[in-house]
Amino acid sequence: MRKKSKIVFLVLGVVACGAAFTLWKWQNSPACDKAQLAINEANFFILTRMLPFTGELRSVQISGEDNQYHTKMIFSRCGMLESRVSTRESDFGGGMASSSKIKLSRNSEDDGKGWVQEITIVIDSDKKESTLTTNRYFHTDELGRIAWSEEYKTGKGKPNDITTWRYRYDDQHRLVREYDVDSPQKVFTDFSYNENGRLNRVASTAYVRQSRWDRKGRWLSDEAEYGNAKLILENVCSAWDNIGNCTLADIITKIRSADGEYVEKGQRLQRKYQYEYQ
Repeated sequence: MRKKSKIVFLVLGVVACGAAFTLWKWQNSPACDKAQLAINEANFFILTRMLPFTGELRSVQISGEDNQYHTKMIFSRCGMLESRVSTRESDFGGGMASSSKIKLSRNSEDDGKGWVQEITIVIDSDKKESTLTTNRYFHTDELGRIAWSEEYKTGKGKPNDITTWRYRYDDQHRLVREYDVDSPQKVFTDFSYNENGRLNRVASTAYVRQSRWDRKGRWLSDEAEYGNAKLILENVCSAWDNIGNCTLADIITKIRSADGEYVEKGQRLQRKYQYEYQ
């Protein structure tokens, strides 16, 4: 009995020491600089088109849409996105289906500066398969902000298709404009923020997206309008964790009818979010 007691106390001691060390390391880690946090948030949005999360994250996993969508993201300190892997399966009916995969990682060939992203889309139509691959390289300036990116598309009908994007920031390192350098149509996207510094409007030639937040700084919903408001895509959060991050969101598609009213199209889909904090 004494031997068993000693083993139990030893295990408890090891666990306590481990917890104490983790707490000591967290308390003695240098605080994240406000400017660096803003830069990391802007970079995260450019890389994922997702609104930044709250808190010191280690990883985020997203799943849903009838188990057809999965994403995992890894972070280092201060919200720096290290990697992302996303997969999606879609069945459009009529013998047509598609699968896509997004792989994003830090650029190991340039001392970890910038990111490399590969998107592979496979379309299966009447048992005929075609593949489109997009490689995008994100380059940073001396402050670590994404300054420009190059996108290369390969596949049927896409020989040497290259697009270059540049990014502008305000004096608080918030993204305010993204524009296509080579486009004769001056394609660009503008970003606006509310009085609390939260991104609340994204406007481009293709769509306009409005985001809503509550007084606690929790994200509530997005509403994106496409094709002169003929199609609306809504993301609505219905549950949050104790940090304030959304854990469950509904995806709602609406189309404008002939009488101008919006009606839901198809079934509502859900996404679940799981967070691991530093």
